[in-house]
Amino acid sequence: MTTLPRFLIIGAQKAGSTFLHETLRQHPSLFLPRYETPIFEDPFYQAGAVQSELGRILAPARPDQKPGIKRPDYLGRPECPARLARHLPDAQLVVTLRHPLARAISAYYWYMQVGILPVRPLNEGMADLLKGNLTRRNPKAQEVLSYGLYHEHLQRYLRYFNAKQMLIILDTELRADVTGVLKRVFTFLGVDVDFTPPDLKRKPKQSVYAQARLRWLAWANQHFFYDSWQDADQMLVLAPKKSNIAQLAYYACLSVDRVVLQRLYANEAPILEPTLAQALRNFYYEDILALQALLCTDLDTWLSM
Repeated sequence: MTTLPRFLIIGAQKAGSTFLHETLRQHPSLFLPRYETPIFEDPFYQAGAVQSELGRILAPARPDQKPGIKRPDYLGRPECPARLARHLPDAQLVVTLRHPLARAISAYYWYMQVGILPVRPLNEGMADLLKGNLTRRNPKAQEVLSYGLYHEHLQRYLRYFNAKQMLIILDTELRADVTGVLKRVFTFLGVDVDFTPPDLKRKPKQSVYAQARLRWLAWANQHFFYDSWQDADQMLVLAPKKSNIAQLAYYACLSVDRVVLQRLYANEAPILEPTLAQALRNFYYEDILALQALLCTDLDTWLSM
């Protein structure tokens, strides 16, 4: 009998989903693969291959473990809710949300680091994203901003899934009371709530801000970590290389960054210009208001930050 995921961490990107994934993997009653599973996302989606591929990925799960997968892009990709409902209609969905402006800035630096966006100063790059200038060259660039329209994305999921199938967590809750939030997640998933993960002190990776380091890491990602191509919609697609030699070269580049470049270049977070920050707040304002009503949660700090 093929093992299929019974729960998914679907995002949001850059909102604590990796921490949650690594923490849930420590629970003895849960099984998640080490890496993300992009099978429901274009261009990886092939309806006829989903069941066998998921069965292969989840084959190591023990009979007493509840299997799940993680892919933070699923929340923001419009094609994913219907696909997930088609194959996994009873799945439980775990969602983490972060202030959309802070999430966009983090995503902007990550997209530069992996070579999706050209390395440029924050204010120049974010202004061009708002104007749509970068999207003309690479449609995937629009994800930096659009992935933060949480209400829009959740509404798509609610067309296919019952609200009781979804657990929504704010990253501020996760930072303020990680033990309490994990108990909520364990309760939602129906596993032992008294389990305490042995590794809860792991600090999240800090974004890389120094442009010299970003250029080096983008070069390393483009040459040694990712294969890239454009799909039918001209979207840039990244998939990890399978070559062991390329992986060794990539980790050698990371060592150069950690041992040399990190010591040479300061890593201070840049600050958005006030007018640009206000324009970005305006971009998310209506969606935040709608999300606040949907979640019955006070998001005033999101509206004013």
